[in-house]
Amino acid sequence: MTARKVPFRRRLAVDDIAAHSQRIAEDNFDAALRFLDAVEATVELLCQFPEAGGGGSTIA
Repeated sequence: MTARKVPFRRRLAVDDIAAHSQRIAEDNFDAALRFLDAVEATVELLCQFPEAGGGGSTIA
């Protein structure tokens, strides 16, 4: 059985996600919860399939 990877979250990313969710919650609390759920689901997906991410942009 393969060990489950634990997501590593950079402090800057956590702060950014928190700021976005707070801004969304000012207008729509339920939407902010959906946003956080979507972020969590995406992190889990990328832990399972790290190659699924775009890896950032490349500028030639």
